[in-house]
Amino acid sequence: MANPEHVIQLKKGPGAWVAWQQAQPQLIPDLTGLVLAGMDLQGFELTGVDASGADFSGCRAQGANFSEGNWNQVTLRGMDGRSLRASQCNFVGASLAGANLQNADLRGANFMGADLANVNLLGADLTGADLSAANLSGANLSGAVFSRGMARHASFAGASLNGTSLCETDLSDSNFSDASLVGAQLYRTTLHGARLVGAYLTQAHAVSADFRESNLLGADFRWANLQQANLQDCGMDEACFLYANLRLAQVEGTVLAELPQEAMDLCKPWEALVKHDWRSAGPE
Repeated sequence: MANPEHVIQLKKGPGAWVAWQQAQPQLIPDLTGLVLAGMDLQGFELTGVDASGADFSGCRAQGANFSEGNWNQVTLRGMDGRSLRASQCNFVGASLAGANLQNADLRGANFMGADLANVNLLGADLTGADLSAANLSGANLSGAVFSRGMARHASFAGASLNGTSLCETDLSDSNFSDASLVGAQLYRTTLHGARLVGAYLTQAHAVSADFRESNLLGADFRWANLQQANLQDCGMDEACFLYANLRLAQVEGTVLAELPQEAMDLCKPWEALVKHDWRSAGPE
Protein backbone atom coordinates (compact mmCIF):
# COMPACT_ATOMS: atom_id res chain seq x y z
CA MET A 1 0.00 0.00 0.00
CA ALA A 2 1.08 3.55 -0.72
CA ASN A 3 2.59 5.64 2.05
CA PRO A 4 -0.16 8.13 3.10
CA GLU A 5 2.36 10.95 3.60
CA HIS A 6 3.74 10.43 0.12
CA VAL A 7 0.24 10.55 -1.37
CA ILE A 8 -0.44 13.84 0.43
CA GLN A 9 2.72 15.34 -1.07
CA LEU A 10 1.78 14.08 -4.54
CA LYS A 11 -1.61 15.77 -4.37
CA LYS A 12 0.01 19.12 -3.55
CA GLY A 13 1.26 19.43 -7.13
CA PRO A 14 4.58 19.17 -9.01
CA GLY A 15 6.26 22.14 -7.34
CA ALA A 16 5.63 21.00 -3.78
CA TRP A 17 6.49 17.42 -4.76
CA VAL A 18 9.93 18.42 -6.08
CA ALA A 19 10.68 20.53 -3.00
CA TRP A 20 9.68 17.64 -0.73
CA GLN A 21 11.91 15.20 -2.63
CA GLN A 22 14.88 17.56 -2.64
CA ALA A 23 14.63 17.83 1.14
CA GLN A 24 15.12 14.05 1.47
CA PRO A 25 16.95 12.84 -1.66
CA GLN A 26 17.54 9.31 -0.33
CA LEU A 27 13.81 8.63 0.02
CA ILE A 28 12.10 6.34 -2.49
CA PRO A 29 8.51 7.59 -2.84
CA ASP A 30 6.02 4.79 -2.21
CA LEU A 31 2.90 4.99 -4.38
CA THR A 32 2.29 1.24 -4.58
CA GLY A 33 -1.30 0.22 -5.16
CA LEU A 34 -2.49 3.83 -5.26
CA VAL A 35 -5.73 4.45 -7.20
CA LEU A 36 -5.84 7.96 -8.71
CA ALA A 37 -7.41 7.45 -12.12
CA GLY A 38 -7.49 10.58 -14.25
CA MET A 39 -4.97 12.48 -12.13
CA ASP A 40 -3.01 15.35 -13.68
CA LEU A 41 0.66 14.33 -13.58
CA GLN A 42 1.87 16.85 -16.16
CA GLY A 43 5.34 18.12 -15.33
CA PHE A 44 5.79 15.81 -12.32
CA GLU A 45 9.32 14.57 -11.53
CA LEU A 46 8.60 10.97 -10.52
CA THR A 47 12.10 9.62 -11.03
CA GLY A 48 12.74 6.42 -9.09
CA VAL A 49 9.28 6.16 -7.51
CA ASP A 50 7.71 2.81 -6.67
CA ALA A 51 4.22 2.85 -8.17
CA SER A 52 3.86 -0.88 -8.72
CA GLY A 53 0.26 -2.04 -8.85
CA ALA A 54 -1.07 1.53 -8.92
CA ASP A 55 -3.98 2.67 -11.11
CA PHE A 56 -3.51 5.95 -12.96
CA SER A 57 -5.87 5.14 -15.84
CA GLY A 58 -6.60 8.11 -18.08
CA CYS A 59 -4.03 10.31 -16.34
CA ARG A 60 -2.45 13.30 -18.06
CA ALA A 61 1.32 12.92 -17.91
CA GLN A 62 2.61 15.02 -20.82
CA GLY A 63 6.28 15.78 -20.24
CA ALA A 64 6.36 13.98 -16.88
CA ASN A 65 9.47 12.11 -15.76
CA PHE A 66 9.00 8.45 -14.79
CA SER A 67 12.65 7.48 -15.39
CA GLU A 68 14.14 4.59 -13.44
CA GLY A 69 10.87 4.06 -11.61
CA ASN A 70 9.09 0.84 -10.72
CA TRP A 71 5.74 0.82 -12.52
CA ASN A 72 5.35 -2.95 -12.66
CA GLN A 73 1.74 -4.17 -12.92
CA VAL A 74 0.56 -0.54 -13.06
CA THR A 75 -2.62 0.44 -14.91
CA LEU A 76 -2.12 3.39 -17.26
CA ARG A 77 -4.82 2.62 -19.80
CA GLY A 78 -5.71 5.61 -21.96
CA MET A 79 -2.94 7.74 -20.45
CA ASP A 80 -1.86 10.89 -22.29
CA GLY A 81 1.90 10.50 -22.01
CA ARG A 82 3.09 12.53 -24.96
CA SER A 83 6.80 13.35 -24.58
CA LEU A 84 6.89 11.27 -21.39
CA ARG A 85 10.39 10.58 -20.05
CA ALA A 86 10.57 6.99 -18.85
CA SER A 87 14.04 5.71 -19.69
CA GLN A 88 15.21 2.66 -17.72
CA CYS A 89 11.70 2.37 -16.25
CA ASN A 90 10.09 -0.95 -15.32
CA PHE A 91 6.64 -1.57 -16.79
CA VAL A 92 6.61 -5.37 -16.44
CA GLY A 93 3.06 -6.67 -16.81
CA ALA A 94 1.70 -3.13 -16.96
CA SER A 95 -1.55 -2.24 -18.73
CA LEU A 96 -1.14 0.71 -21.09
CA ALA A 97 -3.72 -0.18 -23.75
CA GLY A 98 -4.80 2.87 -25.73
CA ALA A 99 -2.20 5.15 -24.15
CA ASN A 100 -0.67 8.03 -26.12
CA LEU A 101 3.12 7.82 -25.85
CA GLN A 102 3.96 9.85 -28.93
CA ASN A 103 7.58 11.08 -28.89
CA ALA A 104 8.13 9.47 -25.47
CA ASP A 105 11.65 8.65 -24.26
CA LEU A 106 11.47 4.94 -23.38
CA ARG A 107 15.12 4.00 -23.84
CA GLY A 108 16.03 0.86 -21.94
CA ALA A 109 12.53 0.50 -20.50
CA ASN A 110 11.25 -2.96 -19.58
CA PHE A 111 7.78 -3.77 -20.95
CA MET A 112 7.95 -7.56 -20.62
CA GLY A 113 4.43 -9.00 -20.74
CA ALA A 114 2.85 -5.54 -20.85
CA ASP A 115 -0.42 -4.76 -22.64
CA LEU A 116 0.34 -2.06 -25.22
CA ALA A 117 -2.55 -2.78 -27.57
CA ASN A 118 -3.49 0.20 -29.74
CA VAL A 119 -0.86 2.40 -28.06
CA ASN A 120 0.41 5.42 -29.97
CA LEU A 121 4.22 5.21 -30.02
CA LEU A 122 4.66 7.46 -33.04
CA GLY A 123 8.20 8.83 -33.01
CA ALA A 124 9.00 7.28 -29.61
CA ASP A 125 12.55 6.26 -28.68
CA LEU A 126 12.62 2.61 -27.53
CA THR A 127 16.34 2.05 -28.05
CA GLY A 128 17.44 -0.93 -25.99
CA ALA A 129 13.94 -1.53 -24.59
CA ASP A 130 12.57 -5.01 -23.80
CA LEU A 131 9.11 -5.76 -25.20
CA SER A 132 9.31 -9.52 -24.88
CA ALA A 133 5.91 -11.22 -24.66
CA ALA A 134 4.22 -7.80 -24.82
CA ASN A 135 0.97 -7.22 -26.70
CA LEU A 136 1.34 -4.40 -29.25
CA SER A 137 -1.55 -5.45 -31.49
CA GLY A 138 -2.82 -2.47 -33.45
CA ALA A 139 -0.15 -0.18 -31.99
CA ASN A 140 1.35 2.69 -33.99
CA LEU A 141 5.16 2.64 -33.92
CA SER A 142 5.66 4.50 -37.19
CA GLY A 143 8.82 6.56 -37.15
CA ALA A 144 9.82 5.12 -33.77
CA VAL A 145 13.34 3.95 -32.93
CA PHE A 146 13.50 0.44 -31.50
CA SER A 147 17.09 -0.51 -32.24
CA ARG A 148 19.25 -2.96 -30.30
CA GLY A 149 16.23 -4.03 -28.28
CA MET A 150 14.36 -7.23 -27.50
CA ALA A 151 10.82 -8.33 -28.33
CA ARG A 152 10.80 -12.10 -28.39
CA HIS A 153 7.35 -13.76 -28.47
CA ALA A 154 5.66 -10.35 -28.72
CA SER A 155 2.55 -9.56 -30.78
CA PHE A 156 2.62 -6.77 -33.35
CA ALA A 157 -0.41 -8.08 -35.22
CA GLY A 158 -2.00 -5.33 -37.30
CA ALA A 159 0.49 -2.79 -35.95
CA SER A 160 1.92 0.10 -37.97
CA LEU A 161 5.72 0.16 -38.09
CA ASN A 162 6.20 2.26 -41.21
CA GLY A 163 9.70 3.73 -41.25
CA THR A 164 10.43 2.25 -37.83
CA SER A 165 14.06 1.52 -36.99
CA LEU A 166 14.36 -2.07 -35.74
CA CYS A 167 18.05 -2.48 -36.48
CA GLU A 168 19.82 -5.24 -34.54
CA THR A 169 16.70 -5.97 -32.48
CA ASP A 170 15.75 -9.53 -31.55
CA LEU A 171 12.15 -10.14 -32.68
CA SER A 172 12.34 -13.94 -32.68
CA ASP A 173 9.04 -15.84 -32.62
CA SER A 174 7.00 -12.63 -32.65
CA ASN A 175 3.73 -12.13 -34.51
CA PHE A 176 3.63 -9.47 -37.25
CA SER A 177 0.57 -10.79 -39.09
CA ASP A 178 -1.06 -8.05 -41.19
CA ALA A 179 1.40 -5.51 -39.79
CA SER A 180 2.71 -2.68 -41.97
CA LEU A 181 6.50 -2.31 -42.05
CA VAL A 182 6.77 -0.19 -45.19
CA GLY A 183 10.23 1.34 -45.33
CA ALA A 184 11.17 -0.18 -41.97
CA GLN A 185 14.86 -0.40 -41.10
CA LEU A 186 15.66 -4.05 -40.39
CA TYR A 187 19.44 -4.15 -40.72
CA ARG A 188 20.72 -7.27 -38.93
CA THR A 189 17.33 -7.68 -37.26
CA THR A 190 16.54 -11.16 -35.93
CA LEU A 191 13.12 -12.45 -37.02
CA HIS A 192 13.87 -16.14 -36.55
CA GLY A 193 10.59 -18.08 -36.36
CA ALA A 194 8.50 -14.92 -36.65
CA ARG A 195 4.99 -14.89 -38.13
CA LEU A 196 4.70 -12.32 -40.94
CA VAL A 197 1.53 -13.61 -42.59
CA GLY A 198 0.11 -10.88 -44.83
CA ALA A 199 2.65 -8.34 -43.58
CA TYR A 200 3.68 -5.40 -45.75
CA LEU A 201 7.45 -4.94 -46.00
CA THR A 202 7.52 -2.90 -49.19
CA GLN A 203 10.81 -0.96 -49.49
CA ALA A 204 12.00 -2.35 -46.17
CA HIS A 205 15.77 -2.24 -45.63
CA ALA A 206 16.52 -5.75 -44.37
CA VAL A 207 20.18 -6.23 -45.24
CA SER A 208 21.62 -9.19 -43.31
CA ALA A 209 18.30 -9.73 -41.51
CA ASP A 210 17.60 -13.21 -40.12
CA PHE A 211 14.20 -14.59 -41.26
CA ARG A 212 15.03 -18.28 -40.75
CA GLU A 213 11.98 -20.54 -40.32
CA SER A 214 9.60 -17.58 -40.45
CA ASN A 215 6.08 -17.79 -41.86
CA LEU A 216 5.98 -15.32 -44.76
CA LEU A 217 2.64 -16.47 -46.22
CA GLY A 218 1.31 -13.67 -48.43
CA ALA A 219 3.93 -11.18 -47.21
CA ASP A 220 4.76 -8.27 -49.53
CA PHE A 221 8.49 -7.65 -50.05
CA ARG A 222 8.26 -5.55 -53.22
CA TRP A 223 11.30 -3.30 -53.65
CA ALA A 224 12.68 -4.54 -50.30
CA ASN A 225 16.44 -4.75 -49.86
CA LEU A 226 17.12 -8.31 -48.69
CA GLN A 227 20.78 -8.44 -49.61
CA GLN A 228 22.58 -11.10 -47.58
CA ALA A 229 19.37 -11.83 -45.65
CA ASN A 230 18.84 -15.34 -44.32
CA LEU A 231 15.55 -16.75 -45.62
CA GLN A 232 16.33 -20.42 -45.05
CA ASP A 233 13.40 -22.76 -44.45
CA CYS A 234 10.80 -19.98 -44.58
CA GLY A 235 7.24 -20.71 -45.60
CA MET A 236 6.48 -18.16 -48.31
CA ASP A 237 3.50 -19.30 -50.37
CA GLU A 238 1.91 -16.33 -52.17
CA ALA A 239 4.61 -13.98 -50.88
CA CYS A 240 5.69 -11.27 -53.30
CA PHE A 241 9.36 -10.44 -53.94
CA LEU A 242 8.83 -8.39 -57.08
CA TYR A 243 11.82 -6.08 -57.69
CA ALA A 244 13.39 -7.07 -54.37
CA ASN A 245 17.15 -7.10 -53.93
CA LEU A 246 18.07 -10.70 -53.13
CA ARG A 247 21.79 -10.57 -53.81
CA LEU A 248 23.65 -13.14 -51.74
CA ALA A 249 20.49 -13.99 -49.80
CA GLN A 250 20.34 -17.50 -48.32
CA VAL A 251 17.23 -19.22 -49.67
CA GLU A 252 17.88 -22.92 -49.06
CA GLY A 253 14.75 -24.82 -48.16
CA THR A 254 12.37 -22.29 -49.77
CA VAL A 255 10.53 -22.05 -53.07
CA LEU A 256 12.93 -19.29 -54.11
CA ALA A 257 15.64 -21.90 -54.45
CA GLU A 258 13.51 -23.64 -57.14
CA LEU A 259 13.24 -20.64 -59.45
CA PRO A 260 15.06 -20.74 -62.78
CA GLN A 261 18.35 -18.89 -62.98
CA GLU A 262 16.92 -16.21 -65.26
CA ALA A 263 14.26 -15.34 -62.67
CA MET A 264 16.65 -14.96 -59.76
CA ASP A 265 20.39 -14.81 -60.01
CA LEU A 266 21.82 -14.07 -56.57
CA CYS A 267 25.01 -12.79 -58.15
CA LYS A 268 23.28 -10.15 -60.25
CA PRO A 269 22.65 -6.63 -59.00
CA TRP A 270 19.19 -5.53 -57.91
CA GLU A 271 18.55 -3.71 -61.20
CA ALA A 272 18.87 -7.00 -63.10
CA LEU A 273 15.78 -8.36 -61.36
CA VAL A 274 13.32 -5.60 -62.24
CA LYS A 275 12.63 -6.97 -65.72
CA HIS A 276 11.18 -10.14 -64.19
CA ASP A 277 7.56 -10.10 -63.07
CA TRP A 278 7.52 -12.99 -60.64
CA ARG A 279 6.38 -14.13 -57.22
CA SER A 280 7.86 -16.64 -54.87
CA ALA A 281 5.35 -19.31 -55.90
CA GLY A 282 7.83 -20.35 -58.61
CA PRO A 283 7.98 -20.38 -62.37
CA GLU A 284 4.92 -20.90 -64.48
